[in-house]
Amino acid sequence: MTIREASLTYIALMVLLAITVGSTFLSLGPGSGLINFGVALAKATLIGLIFMHLRRSGLLISLTVAAILFWLTILFGLALIDFVSC
Repeated sequence: MTIREASLTYIALMVLLAITVGSTFLSLGPGSGLINFGVALAKATLIGLIFMHLRRSGLLISLTVAAILFWLTILFGLALIDFVSC
């Protein structure tokens, strides 16, 4: 990882942090949660790709990450169904 790559990632994370903080001061209703979820997803993607070097990983690591994300999607989906049905 180069200094330029780390600096750009840091700047992007700070911009996303500013968006998260800014969204708390706006009354967007349910849209605020969606914005914060999208920002959190973008932050996790940046950290995974840049700092964990998933961009240059092998096939086995990529399949493992895909399986973990698939499993998390199932778990969050089931939790959301339980939450909505109450």
